[in-house]
Amino acid sequence: MTIDTFREGALKSTLINSLKELIIKKDLKGRKLSLYHSPDSMKGWEFYQVVKGVYGAKAVYLFKMINGIEFEVRRLDLQESSKFIGSDNTDLQYLIKTPANTFYNLNRKNIFTLPNAELFNDLNEMISHQNCSSVTKEELKWALNDLSKNHPNYRTKYQDLISIINKRELDSFSINDLKDEFDFMKKNKILSPIAINLLLDELYEQYGLVLKVKPKIKDHVQKYLSGLTDINYFFDKDDQDVIYYNVGTISKNMNMSIAKASHIWQLQPNTKLNERGFATIETENILKFLQLMRVNFVRFHQLTVIPFPFKYLREFIQLEEKKKLIKKDVTNLLK
Repeated sequence: MTIDTFREGALKSTLINSLKELIIKKDLKGRKLSLYHSPDSMKGWEFYQVVKGVYGAKAVYLFKMINGIEFEVRRLDLQESSKFIGSDNTDLQYLIKTPANTFYNLNRKNIFTLPNAELFNDLNEMISHQNCSSVTKEELKWALNDLSKNHPNYRTKYQDLISIINKRELDSFSINDLKDEFDFMKKNKILSPIAINLLLDELYEQYGLVLKVKPKIKDHVQKYLSGLTDINYFFDKDDQDVIYYNVGTISKNMNMSIAKASHIWQLQPNTKLNERGFATIETENILKFLQLMRVNFVRFHQLTVIPFPFKYLREFIQLEEKKKLIKKDVTNLLK
């Protein structure tokens, strides 16, 4: 633990994360879940992770639910592993088997969810998603006059801005035009950041025009941040047996900005492992699968991006590697 962990909020998250790590290690020792309680949704699921060694050799690890609480976790022997690491599964890393005995490959795609305009300057995308893409000169002046009445402290500044707007040759102001105006105001210190935010709120309230997405406003979250919040999934339009999903920031009581878009993950039946080349998506089990990311003990106050049993697998693999190193050190000492 360093001095940095004692900063505001950091100590709490560090202690909680450390406690959860200890609980997971305890769970691995006793082979029972402590941090997840949904027996019906877990029974019969199996999770496989393929790990590449230093010299290219691959090992396969299994996390298998015996019932709603007890689980099995181990490294597969060579015979068991052979069907997972053959030539047909060269890129396989995460594999899931549902209670219906259907195998699915889980792969992270090198694509991201749609970003929002405020954080990524994607103004064209913002325009296509909102009710109002511009305001007239008169509408802008009305908004400024209303603000002058409601906020006397900024009356002079807002009236000065009206004078500037009157000199503009534009009859209407698009989002890009307004963005330029706000940049001009900031640069020349015509309006303070607080006064600008009040104007942004007024334009949204009166005309539905959005230049800045605010996570605390529920409508903003639903309309402009839906691809970046919570768990979203959709079918491939060209192949209905392929599902894509992403896991974003928890939207409920969200009071933070979103630093980046989230990765898209692909879930696809493994026809080589499934009996008779079965390749149909099981809707009921897919919905249960998505619920396995709705936990916050893998990432502090955030959902996990892949099913939480893979967290247990990662911890188990690390413990196994430590045992190997200790055994190697002891062997070297005895030589």
